Amino acid sequence: MIRNGDVIYDLYFFPPRTVFGDMLTQLALPPGWIVSIFDRKAHHVARIPALSDPGLTSAAESLQAEMAKSEEAIAPTLSLEGTPLLTAFVRSRESGWAVAIGIPAETLSGPARQAIVVTVMVAWDWF
Repeated sequence: MIRNGDVIYDLYFFPPRTVFGDMLTQLALPPGWIVSIFDRKAHHVARIPALSDPGLTSAAESLQAEMAKSEEAIAPTLSLEGTPLLTAFVRSRESGWAVAIGIPAETLSGPARQAIVVTVMVAWDWF
């Protein structure tokens, strides 16, 4: 709450991480698609499919490089497992958190690529 230009109250809400994983599970993604939610330091908050190695907490280097350039983009990246992806991401200006959707590059060609990119961009409205 702000009074006379001074912050006098601050409210924080920290839902458990399982809330984000449950939300992503409901998406029923096509095989091979990867959806991740990242905090402002590009650490995974939730990921579908789940990471097989719990030590891999940060976004893949190729995605981190793209996220450092822009708040939103569609770019070729590699998953943490080494799969080539076409990844779309957007980062919130307020929180610094980001959502990324990666689609296996091998499934994309011509009209299919364009249709999937449109689908991914429409999904941003959901987040």
